[in-house]
Amino acid sequence: MVEDALARGLLTAVFALTAAWFTGHGIRGGSWADRVCDAFHVVMSLSMVAMAWPWGTAVPVIPQVVVFAAASVWFVLMAVLPPDRPSRHREHSDRGAWLPWLHVVMMVAMVWMLLAMPALHGATAAAGPLTVLSGVAVLVLLVSGTVLSVTATVPVVTGGQGGSRLPWHAAHVAMGAGMVAMVAPLLVT
Repeated sequence: MVEDALARGLLTAVFALTAAWFTGHGIRGGSWADRVCDAFHVVMSLSMVAMAWPWGTAVPVIPQVVVFAAASVWFVLMAVLPPDRPSRHREHSDRGAWLPWLHVVMMVAMVWMLLAMPALHGATAAAGPLTVLSGVAVLVLLVSGTVLSVTATVPVVTGGQGGSRLPWHAAHVAMGAGMVAMVAPLLVT
């Protein structure tokens, strides 16, 4: 849960927008694999909204862990399979092989947050070193992936390549930044 009301409102807005955008992206088309990717992003965004609010603690943890663990495996497959098998949107491969791994990191971060948040609420010292160290690793990977997302977005904006790819890149930047904003406070409390 996010304690600060302004931060909670901003994060809710960010993740509600990414949920809406990925829903629209999935509806507009693409292969079945694209739709699975988009569906996982929608579920992740909605789960992040819930995590920001006090009522989010009532959402069962285990089903979410199962979904995000499955999503992690899915995105590992997307990272190691050739870009055309199964066929995917061009955005998934137009900025390098790192992007599917960012999705893996985001989904693993969801699993980590769901499992670590009960221990981390209250005092980081009570959580144990493994929880904190794994959280730091997750945070470093999230920050790195978000920076890569920003660097992939800049040429789209400055090079006049915008078009339909700009919102796609912006959605990934927003998701990464939002996740960093929710993971970092867990580690410094």
